[in-house]
Parts: sequence; structure tokens; C-alpha cells
Amino acid sequence: SFDRFAGLDPLLGPEMKSTGEVIGTGDSFGESFAKAQAAASVLLPKPEDGKVFVSVHDRDKETILPIIKQLESLGFEFAATRGTAEFLYANGIWPEVVMKVHDGRPNVVDHMRAGKISLLINTPLGRFSQKGDHEIRIEAVRSKIPYTTTTSAAEAAAVGIRHLLEEEPKVRAL
Repeated sequence: SFDRFAGLDPLLGPEMKSTGEVIGTGDSFGESFAKAQAAASVLLPKPEDGKVFVSVHDRDKETILPIIKQLESLGFEFAATRGTAEFLYANGIWPEVVMKVHDGRPNVVDHMRAGKISLLINTPLGRFSQKGDHEIRIEAVRSKIPYTTTTSAAEAAAVGIRHLLEEEPKVRAL
């Protein structure tokens, strides 16, 4: 429901975490996840829709690497903040380096507004990281860009995207 309230930060408080549930059924987790996202008005992207933006905390870098490699194998290109980009470079992935919101312009929000970003993978940690994340979350909702804040959600998105690229979703009679 955040798309009904322009400019509202979609960070959920405890009273909101159990509202607006959807369900997706399928023969695989990927199909079920993709359908559930579509039911929540979040369409998972195709490689031609834009780059995947990646900004992960140091503790998540090793966990995110296989997910990024899976998305790369599907044809996606990447944009990343400097620290994440350096990690990806060291592992053979060549993202465009994009500034954080508080580092200047053009930054990730500018790239989102320009239609260059189709999926956000951001695992913030700490109070300082929350400053720019507020703007990123608001723009993600406004632009209807899928946004993950955990590596497990990023993995689910990658599995859902793979399913959509390999198979047509099936309508299942209840």
C-alpha cells in the first residue's frame, strides 16, 4: 500500500509487518516467489530492463557473490557502490561504480529516476547507512523497482527471475 502514499518511507514498523500478505503457488520455489511478487505489484526484471544495483555490508559480501554470479549468468549487468564494486572486481564481475546518496551526484537515486536500475540489492547496517536508504526506499516504491534488504531475499529474487526467464508462469486451478 506504500504506492498510495507518495513520499512515505516504506520501512515497516512492527505493526505493519503482517499486513498485505500475498500468495503465489507453483511447481517450484522460483515460480511461487515470482507469482507472489507479481501479486504484490512487484514485477521481477529481465536483463534488458536495467542494471542490478548492489550495495552490501562487508559481512554479506561472500554470501551475495553466488547470487550476483547467478544474475550475471542470466544476462544482468551491475552497478555498485565503491566498496561493493571493489569486492566484485576482485571476483571477476565488472559493475559500474555509483555514488551513495550522501556522496554526491549522480547517485543511485538519480540512476533509479533515470530508469537505469531494475533491481536493488542493499543490505544496510548502522545508523549512517540508514540516511541514504530512506531516499532509496522511497524512490524504489515510487518507481516500482524491486528492492531487497537481505541476501536471502536477493537469492529468492534471483531464483524467481530465473524461473520467469526459463518458463511461462502457469495458472493453477484451486
